Amino acid sequence: MTEGRAVHLAEGEKAADALHASGQAATCNSGGSAGWLDELADSLKGAAEVAVWQDRDDAGAKWTAAVTNSLEARGIPHRVVQSRTEGPADDAWDHIAAGWSAEQAVAVEVRAAELEFAPEASREVREEALRILRHREAMRLVTQYEASQRTNTTMTVSQALDALLSGEDMDVPPVARLEGDRSGRGLFYPGHVNGLFGDGSVGKSVIVAEVQARVLSEGGIVVHWEFDNNPVKAIVARLLHAGAEPDSMRDRFKVIYSVADRDALTGDVQRAVKLVTLDALNPAITSLGLDPYHPGGVDGVVREFFAPFTLHGACGLFVDHVGHESKDRQAGSIRKAQAVQGALYEVVKVAALKPGATGESRLVLRKDNRGGLGDMEGKTVATAVMTSEADKDGRPGRVRTTFRAPDPFVPDVQERTSLTREDNVRRIIAELDRAGIPNDVSIRGARGFLAHADVVIRAKTEDFATAVAARKLRPVPLGGPTDPHEEGYTG
Repeated sequence: MTEGRAVHLAEGEKAADALHASGQAATCNSGGSAGWLDELADSLKGAAEVAVWQDRDDAGAKWTAAVTNSLEARGIPHRVVQSRTEGPADDAWDHIAAGWSAEQAVAVEVRAAELEFAPEASREVREEALRILRHREAMRLVTQYEASQRTNTTMTVSQALDALLSGEDMDVPPVARLEGDRSGRGLFYPGHVNGLFGDGSVGKSVIVAEVQARVLSEGGIVVHWEFDNNPVKAIVARLLHAGAEPDSMRDRFKVIYSVADRDALTGDVQRAVKLVTLDALNPAITSLGLDPYHPGGVDGVVREFFAPFTLHGACGLFVDHVGHESKDRQAGSIRKAQAVQGALYEVVKVAALKPGATGESRLVLRKDNRGGLGDMEGKTVATAVMTSEADKDGRPGRVRTTFRAPDPFVPDVQERTSLTREDNVRRIIAELDRAGIPNDVSIRGARGFLAHADVVIRAKTEDFATAVAARKLRPVPLGGPTDPHEEGYTG
């Protein structure tokens, strides 16, 4: 069977031939509705999806049930369709003959049948049967999710080269675009799971609210999973403070707390969602009865809470209040990072957000599975600048957030406060020498430069030469004026 292609499976040869003649990869089993054998499903492994054509009769329904059981047991993605014509026993041949294309087939909603047990069946037998059914459904969803993360396997080498060389296929994340970045780069990838993690009170929830507000302002539908015990009123208030319009929230913002809430959304809504957010990862895992520090925990969250939306192109974004470097539960921590198929950021506080003030947090890239952010892992991709318009007395107000691209001339380092002024002066001279800048500078001249130019030493020793060279600073010549306002000062 053709690897990576959709395959149409019909009950009989006539229907399969009609599908093939219409340009589809199609096959069937011999023997009609009674001829399906479980092992035939093995030949369908590798298909991107199997479209199972159900004839419009009871025999067709029974054949479909047997086929889908075989496909589910192997985790093969599939859907069930019928002819648009409604005659007794109509099949794919009738559909094509009536002028319809294969893509215009009628989708059939198939639900798992209720299990019937003999009265003497033990509790263990019943539980095991239900476990197997749940496992099959889980495997089907996982396979669909993993298939959605693969690159386009039908693209030829020539097509790939053309796309890359033309620059049209650059996988730059478009969600939450950066201010000051000419490439139009954003922070998060659509169609994939992205993540934020970090300590408490560093601005993660404010960042999520800003992303939600932006998607709503662009006309998108946003679904928010809440597992961090925040009531709807608090979630809505945060989004209002981020600048979201009330009408957009009424129409296109959905807060859900359970799988039942998700299933209550219509299929059209689920397919149209542009952003799905989740707060927070660990309680979401435990809500499924799973261990947050076991590799299977985060897989369950991806399967249940993200895949139904990201499979249709939505951007997934989770918040994790627990670091990913836990040494005591390393397997679960590693799996959290592995589950991210988009971008994973650590949020690091620079200045706390307070009422009536501005806070800042750096978004440090820890993983970029798509490669669209370039060589930025371990570096700050953006600074979230959060300005509160609330009264300092405590009355709430708007929080304006921008994502600023980093200044390429300022190293991503911490201020060194342990050095004395004399240490700083000597270090500046040494770094100027190392950078190849003329070294006719005196301690007196350098001290004067520090005193009058309002210089703040924010670079590590090994980074200072690069910063100096980039900004083309020049030292005060030996014996020259030490006051920048004096005539002849050349600092």
